[in-house]
Amino acid sequence: MEDDHPDGPPEDEPVVDQRLPRVSRRRVLLGLAAGAVSIAAGDLAARAPDALAAGATPGASPSPAASPVPPSDLSSPPSVPLQRQVLKAENPKLLQAPVNDLQGIITPNSVHFVRNHFDTPIVDAAQWKLEIAGTVKNPISLTLDALKAMPSKVLTSFIECSGNGRAFFSPKATGAAWTNGGISVAEWTGAPLAAVLEKAGLSENTVDIVAEGGDSGRVFRAIPKAKALDPDTILAYGQNGEALSHDNGYPVRLVVPGWGGINSIKWIAKITAVDQPFEGFYNNRYYVYETPGLPKTPVQALGVKSFIARPAKDSLVPASSPAVISGFAWSGLGEIAKVEVSTDGGQSWHDAELLQPVLRWAWVRWQYTWNTPAPGNATLQSRATDKAGNVQPASVAWNRYGYGNNAIQAVSVRIG
Repeated sequence: MEDDHPDGPPEDEPVVDQRLPRVSRRRVLLGLAAGAVSIAAGDLAARAPDALAAGATPGASPSPAASPVPPSDLSSPPSVPLQRQVLKAENPKLLQAPVNDLQGIITPNSVHFVRNHFDTPIVDAAQWKLEIAGTVKNPISLTLDALKAMPSKVLTSFIECSGNGRAFFSPKATGAAWTNGGISVAEWTGAPLAAVLEKAGLSENTVDIVAEGGDSGRVFRAIPKAKALDPDTILAYGQNGEALSHDNGYPVRLVVPGWGGINSIKWIAKITAVDQPFEGFYNNRYYVYETPGLPKTPVQALGVKSFIARPAKDSLVPASSPAVISGFAWSGLGEIAKVEVSTDGGQSWHDAELLQPVLRWAWVRWQYTWNTPAPGNATLQSRATDKAGNVQPASVAWNRYGYGNNAIQAVSVRIG
């Protein structure tokens, strides 16, 4: 099966060509439900505060001896057994989350989507260290225990594959046919990246922060200094009160909320601050919008988006009776302000109800009660708007690798 793109640089561009820019002479380099929506509104289940063990194993229950983590559980028991859709079973894995079968806004760790570029590395947490180098005054190396000893925060955020929704492009774009399952929401626990960079003495002339993954292909991705210093950008070692799984970055991953998943580097091994824009394979060759007639731009903040989880495509809806339409909405550009629903193919729109909680970086559950007409066919659509004024578009520009498809989706149903 075709992946998003080749897993690494082609033979004429070996991985070593991703090397960081050379140090300039002017600087000192000192060392980087209804598908997650319930059909009807309901109270969210609560749970007692949990803790993360300093030496927790991937996916294991946290020890009560560690720092407190998420104060609330925004998930609820699934109405059906949850199972990921396999786009690619062998390494590197591609697994879609069962977004149409979830309850609540949190994706259980066991069904979090997986998009890897290389084989999943098995990292020994006891031997793991994070090196901070580049344009910093005090290059440092942090163990997992040292990172966990720093002030932490809990961030409820989605991570979405840049190619989520690629299957809906026409003509077909290059890459795996992700529909809506290339996204998951979790309560991430970790240390703010800004605090780690401050500890290393980040230089004022820093432009980009380059994160390097610990997988075999040495995946590099740079984010601008401003995003790195955002208090919500964290080095996460906890996911929903547990250690990260191997597939999702154990023992530590970067979480860059609102931006395409490639920016949230897994198995993070090194962070390098640089004083010029970083040019690398995963910054300039791939994970860029490549549209005919337009300059290439990197995949960063993801646009406002929604989809209908219930009723499912081609399902039968009872005629002349109330039916609940429900789904999710999210945006990397601003908190969701409203969701509208059309039951006539976009000719008219009606406000849906946003279900609590409404959080900045998480997706929002919404629902709309539709008084169905006489037997026939109907085309259902949803359209989200965020607080920055961005409205989900009817269509988006085609791009070679099918990134950032946040166009309005249509769900055809039968009424009978």
